[in-house]
Formats: sequence, C-alpha cells, structure tokens
Amino acid sequence: MLNDRLGVTAMNLFHPFLLFALGLLTASQAAAAFILPDAPAGTATEFAWWDGFTDPETNFQLPDPGSTVPPLPDGEGNPVNRPEADNTDARLYQTGTSTGFITSTQGIYSFAAPLSFLIHDVPAFQTESVLLQTRSIGGLPDLDNAAIFYRESATGPLLSAGAAQAGDGFLLDGGNAFAMWEWDLSAFNVYDLFITFNSIGTSMSLQEVQLDTFDAVTNNLGVALRITTNANFATVGEIEHNRLGESEPRASYQVGDVVELTPVIDPIFEHVFVGWLGDLSGDAVPATLTIDEDPLVQAVFAPLSYEGWTSNNINPFITNPSFSERSPADADPDADGLTNLLEYALGTAPEAFTPPSERPHLDVEADGSIRFAHCRQMAAQDIEYRVEVSPDLVNWHHNGDGSGQTYTEQVGPAAPNGDGTETVTVQPTSTLPTSEKLFFRLRVLPSQP
Repeated sequence: MLNDRLGVTAMNLFHPFLLFALGLLTASQAAAAFILPDAPAGTATEFAWWDGFTDPETNFQLPDPGSTVPPLPDGEGNPVNRPEADNTDARLYQTGTSTGFITSTQGIYSFAAPLSFLIHDVPAFQTESVLLQTRSIGGLPDLDNAAIFYRESATGPLLSAGAAQAGDGFLLDGGNAFAMWEWDLSAFNVYDLFITFNSIGTSMSLQEVQLDTFDAVTNNLGVALRITTNANFATVGEIEHNRLGESEPRASYQVGDVVELTPVIDPIFEHVFVGWLGDLSGDAVPATLTIDEDPLVQAVFAPLSYEGWTSNNINPFITNPSFSERSPADADPDADGLTNLLEYALGTAPEAFTPPSERPHLDVEADGSIRFAHCRQMAAQDIEYRVEVSPDLVNWHHNGDGSGQTYTEQVGPAAPNGDGTETVTVQPTSTLPTSEKLFFRLRVLPSQP
C-alpha cells in the first residue's frame, strides 16, 4: 500500500475550538492536522464532526445514478458525536464489509476485507461546495476514488456530481494519516448529499471525520500537491515542502509556484532516501518543483537493514500468526518457497506469492546471448549479492573468487524500480569455459565487516 504527505496550515477562525488546539502545535511538518476551512465573509456553513464510532457495519448499498435511493436503515450508522458540531443530522455508515468492528480507540477496522464508507447529509441551505477530511491509522483512504452524489428532492433519483475537484493526504509520525477532498457543487441543485470513500486494503482504521458544507464556492485545497512514498506499515520517511523563500508548508499551492521538497528520515525505521519519481526525477536534496495543474511526486526510501525492511513489509495488524512468528529471516509466511531473507534481498512481498517474473531469471536475446537479471536493495548494508555461473552445476565461478578471471559483466546501469530496489542485468564474459550449457545462480550473503 503507497502512502501521501501534505503539510497544512490553519487559516481563519471558522472553528475557534480547533484554532485553540492548533495553538499548541509547532510550525513543523509533523504538526500538520485538519485544515481550518476558509469561507468568504457572509457564507452560510455547517460543520459535522465524528471522532469515534459505535456502528461498524450497515447493510446498505447506494444504487447506481438514475435510480431511486431506498430508505436508509433507521437507527443504524454513526451520528455526529462532537458537541461543537452544528450539523447533527449527518450520518456515517460503513457499507463495505460485515467483518468491520470497533477498535479500542473507537475506530472502524477490518482484518478480512477493505472498508467502504457512506456519509449522508441534508444541508440546511443550497450547498455550493463541500470539504471532507478524515483521520485514520495505518494507511490512507483511496484518495482518487472519493465521490459525491446528490438528489434534487427527497424522492428524486440519485445523481452524480463526480469525483473531487481536489484531493490529498499525508502520513504522520505514529501512524496517523489525514486525507481531504473538496467538491464544487455550484452547478447542481442539491437537496441532500451522499459521499462515498473507501480504504485501500485492510490496513486502515478510520478514526475521525470532518464534513464542512458552504453556500459559496471555496478553494481550501487549491492545487493539491500529491506526494506519495513507498511506506506500507511504517513511516519510513516523510517529505517537508514549502514555497521557495518560505519556511512553512502550505495546505495547497497555485500553478506556477516553485516548491522546495526535502526528504526527512526517521532513524527508527532504518531507511534512507534514494530518489524521486513522478514529476521529479533523480535524487537531489532538496529538490524544486514548479506546480502545474496536477502535481504528483513519489519519494522513494530504501531499507538499510533486514529489521528496517520487516517494519515496513510484515503486517503488524495480523495477530494469528503473530508478528514474531512471521518476521524471522528463515520464515516463509506466504509459503512461496522464498524465505523472508530472500524476499528482503529481492524486494518482493513476504506475505503475497512472488511470481516467477519477480524472481531472478534468464533471458535469451534475439542474437542468442544470455542475460541474467535480478533485483537488489539499493541501500542495504547487511547483505551482499553474488552472481555465480557453472557449466555443470558442480563447479561454480564468480568474480573475485581468487581465480583472477571475470565471469560476468553488468549490462548497462542498474534500473531503479521505484520501491527502493533496482534491477541489475549481467551477461557472461568470454573467459567462461566452453560448454553447451551454462547455469546461473544468485547468492545472498551477510556483508563482510
């Protein structure tokens, strides 16, 4: 699962109780939280806030657009539970799986299947824009697939207002993840709203939701800068960003802004920054990006050690078998024949079957030449890789084996894979003994001090 990072700042006094909380925060990236929405003077607003849940699952499915919406289950779902909220008729439902349950932190979670959420609200005025924000633990919602639907009357058909005009999210220390979406509904005659969003996989626990509606068009996200990392279960690295010449992050930017991005490493997880993808390339620190209409940057972090890799690749939310049973180097939790140590070395998933295409393999080129390709960790300090060749599966040779010969040579530069690994391709040299057969193998060894 890939996770995003966006710094946000407080804007006005729209929620004075939130402003008080933000007064306790520092100006650092890790202090980011919900956006305080900015509304034009005289704008009518409503605010709903859930900071815990009591109903983990509702057997209800929103129909396709054009259909009549069946009655929402009476007495089910999660009511707004913060006294500061002035919109108390909004309700949140989890409709994706019957395996959802309420956690000890009053979040909604499922071990077995992804979660799907539905919010229903009847605004007190003609709504022209909506801002939705969530806080979750372990992962972000699917930022690209939140959608809003509406009816023009209580008995009218369901209509689609489409995907969000802007959506973004970020992962913070401690596993907290914040996501936000904004919709412009000024072209629609809205009686009531149905907002849908869902988790990616089963690693997300929904903890908190805020919903703001306005009778004017707002632009709280502007151009959202989407920054993803290759974090799965640990905050292996974060990205600080600010407009060039400024020192604090913005909730959003404008087209043409030049933004400086700097990776920040958490030494607890033993990863290092190795490069940029998306609208940036290379590995410059800091890097600068000129904002366009849809900026997307991926920051890639690579593990330094086996322990750092397990923290991000062995699911800590599975309790049977336990993490301690699934994480040893000689364990094979997905039973695909590759131990965790080999999965680490090859950059493959330890708890999902690794297909042959992701394992070391031989390729025969059009000219008949042989090439051997394998993945390797870009920053690992505790393992070494050795490609060995043999004409008979008995006598094995490798560069540096004391014979003074070179048996393989690398073909071109290693190719980064965007996940902290790179693919290395080698071919045999002319110093190999003449033979009708040639075998390759990859050995992973502990690094020599």
